[in-house]
Amino acid sequence: MRILVIARDYPGSGFNAPSAGEACDALTQYGQDVVVVTRDGQRAAPLPARTVFAAEYPPMLAGFDETAWLLQLNIALFERAAIELDGASFDVVHAFGGAVAHAAVSLRRSFDVPLIVSLTPGRGDPDAQAWLMRDADRIVVASRASAERAAGRAAAAASRVRVVRAGAGYASRLAGVYRDAVHAGLSPVSG
Repeated sequence: MRILVIARDYPGSGFNAPSAGEACDALTQYGQDVVVVTRDGQRAAPLPARTVFAAEYPPMLAGFDETAWLLQLNIALFERAAIELDGASFDVVHAFGGAVAHAAVSLRRSFDVPLIVSLTPGRGDPDAQAWLMRDADRIVVASRASAERAAGRAAAAASRVRVVRAGAGYASRLAGVYRDAVHAGLSPVSG
């Protein structure tokens, strides 16, 4: 299976859920073809998946306009991911976090590829998370409690939420979510 991952930070840290790096490492070891599009400046060697850096972005410092910074980041991520998707065949796009919502939803709508979203409900912009969940084919969370919070944020998404815990078998369970979305041929309501 070919997976295009969109992540603000890669390899990143997962807080209460597996990070993009942990997921990509597990998926690569499981034999999946993973390409990551992320911001530049997060270079750690060796990275488990082929990594494409969108652009150099300074860290957010005091006084930065976070909204403008995130919008610029999402435009750069979308542009770089669109180059990867153009003429290539990816089975799914997997977005890690609400910070990449604009890029992820735009890719899903522009390229008609299933969108998988990993979120930690309660972290980040709740409006961006709700929008991302509404357009996602599948929403991956790390616990039942997170699943309930996600379903509460976007009631229509409850049937698309999947709990995938880290640990032994993580990559297999995550790949199962991908296969499920691809074979379901889901078409969430966009708007």
